[in-house]
Amino acid sequence: MDDDPVENQEAGPHRELASRVEGLENRLSRIEAALGLAEEVLSSESDMPPPPTAADRIVAPSAGVGPAPHSPPPPRPAPRTWPDAEVLLKWAGVVLVFFAGVFAVSTGVDRGWIGPELQLAGALTGGIGLIVYGLRLDRVRPPWGHALVHTGLGVLFTTSGAAHGWLELAPLWTAVAGASVVAVVGLVLARHLDREALGFNALAGFLLVPLLLEVWDTWTATLLAVGLGAVAAAVTGLAIERRWVGLRVATAFVVGALFLPLAGWTNSDGTQTDELAVTLVAAGLAALWWALPIAALWQRVSALGISAGLPTASREPEALEARLTLGVPAWAWSVPAIVWFDASERDAGFFAWAVAIGFLGLALIAQPWCRRSHWLGQLVGVSILATIGLAMATSGDVVLAGLTVQALGLLVVARALDDDLLLMVNAGILGLVAAPMTVGLMAEAVANDAPFLSDLTYLAAVAALAASVYVLRDLREIRWMAALVLAAMMLWLLATLVHLPQGHVAVSITWAALGIGVLLAGAVLQRTDVGSAGLVVLAVTMAKLFMVDLSEVDTFWRAGLFLVVGAGILRLGYALPALTGSDQDEADPEDAGVDTIDTVRAFD
Repeated sequence: MDDDPVENQEAGPHRELASRVEGLENRLSRIEAALGLAEEVLSSESDMPPPPTAADRIVAPSAGVGPAPHSPPPPRPAPRTWPDAEVLLKWAGVVLVFFAGVFAVSTGVDRGWIGPELQLAGALTGGIGLIVYGLRLDRVRPPWGHALVHTGLGVLFTTSGAAHGWLELAPLWTAVAGASVVAVVGLVLARHLDREALGFNALAGFLLVPLLLEVWDTWTATLLAVGLGAVAAAVTGLAIERRWVGLRVATAFVVGALFLPLAGWTNSDGTQTDELAVTLVAAGLAALWWALPIAALWQRVSALGISAGLPTASREPEALEARLTLGVPAWAWSVPAIVWFDASERDAGFFAWAVAIGFLGLALIAQPWCRRSHWLGQLVGVSILATIGLAMATSGDVVLAGLTVQALGLLVVARALDDDLLLMVNAGILGLVAAPMTVGLMAEAVANDAPFLSDLTYLAAVAALAASVYVLRDLREIRWMAALVLAAMMLWLLATLVHLPQGHVAVSITWAALGIGVLLAGAVLQRTDVGSAGLVVLAVTMAKLFMVDLSEVDTFWRAGLFLVVGAGILRLGYALPALTGSDQDEADPEDAGVDTIDTVRAFD
């Protein structure tokens, strides 16, 4: 009997849907097999699940859709363990073969078998051969190919230096030129193979060969500065293009460190041309290193095709390079300072301020194009250089005031920028330097009267500490800083007023007024910790009255002093219950049992 035509019409769409689903499943299995994602790939038709029965079969697979490919699954890489035996054996063999060649050549030289020209030719041939074979091997075994390329570059750098220093077959400029050519080849290979380690190799070889040949005995400071600037620019440019942060940072550190002794040598033995050249190259490198994070950000934004502008605040983890810009202002100042300033620290300090102001202006202008970490690093760098200039151009009270203002300013900026750790640490360091200096100067002023301007400077430092407490008021540990502010204020009052006529009387009265004011503030604000601080100040005042004022103050003034302080304390005690809310209506029978102990409980 024929099938029901209605049933056949309904089965049509189901057949098409089932065909598409089965085709998608087959394609997905082939993709998983190609990517090595499938747990198990079917290798033959026998591995496939049994076909559906005639009753369940809806339609056969459509044309062009077949079973999974018959190729075996890609081999899974074996789990790597530490230490990697292949890596250890590879480099151990490379080192042994390298030294075997060195020993063979030295033996041949000692016994007269190999002349200098043949040595040089053999070394060049061996180095080039290692690089060529390493490039061929890179297609099959990249780690081994890279190891051979590294070895070949090392051989060529050694050959360049030996041509002048050991074999004495070439003048100095030829040996350095050869090392420069090898360095360029190394950078090209690093870019071609996309290996940052080859860039390190090229940089190290270019710098080591001239240093080992002691080029400073022959060349001028101008030539050395231009050479260092050129290699720094070339390596940095490649590192930016390939996004190698490590190579950029290493180049800045190494070249920056080499410029400092170069600046000292220029100051002692260089000409005016050398001084100008070293200064200009250093300025150019400082600008390059300062702008590196901006260039890296532009590169990333351009790659993503973003045209709406750069983010002004980023929390991405590559903050190391951006943070290191904090050393650029100090370095940019130190090189010309070493070159141009001999013994005038004051002039060098003023120059540091000028450079700091310049970098601060650049930071404010470039802020929309900087990452958050980069911009904050610039602020800290400006702060460090300003501190150096302050210490060199001034002394004593001015240094204290500058450090205090710096610390407070950095603290305010850090709080405004979500408690940035770098700024907070820098502000804390400046505060730790300024605090003991302030305490020491005020303690000295207690024994020896300080000028009025110095007293104002100390007061400004105490006020800055109080402002810091206000800025950090939401922190739990802030009560300890508040206690330090109170103690510093008492010390300032002592150092300032004790030298007046009847100075101890003035100190005791002001201390008592300070304690009463703090106690009242705690009562009004219902803050037991503040009230307790006021009680401590009053206790210290009482101790001073009996331990110091009894012997130091005249009897007439002593009577008035004790009367004023005692009356003030009595008036405070009488008014305190009303301020703390513990004063009750005596006519209220429900509150008749309230005792004055509530005054004490108000601060418990």
